[in-house]
Amino acid sequence: EQRILFSEAIQVRSCSERFLADLEGAWQESVLLHTSIPQIIRFHASQHFQVYVKYCSNQIYQDRILNMLRSENPKFVEALKELESSQKCQSLAMHSFLMLPMQRITRLPLLAEAVVSRLPSGSPHLTAAKEA
Repeated sequence: EQRILFSEAIQVRSCSERFLADLEGAWQESVLLHTSIPQIIRFHASQHFQVYVKYCSNQIYQDRILNMLRSENPKFVEALKELESSQKCQSLAMHSFLMLPMQRITRLPLLAEAVVSRLPSGSPHLTAAKEA
């Protein structure tokens, strides 16, 4: 149950941290990120984002296990309520935390589209931005 519920969470976190570190590094070099964002997205999508595919594929099973534990295990429900009411969790439900990686990865096309929409039509960076 634990393996299914938290499947790939550590790998997803590590991937996310590398991705955000690369974005931050690019921002430190130049606040004009329109050239580096597409390159960073393309690199991470081709090299590291497979872990997100695996995580998102497991989402249905996570939901099933979470629902099963809620309905069959009163100690789990009690512990979960305590955790979810903690200020550290900002009163968010476990399901919300499990959905965060999927929500994050699905927003990247929107980021790439935003970059494309802000580039001039003759920009040398337009092709790379569209590929991202």
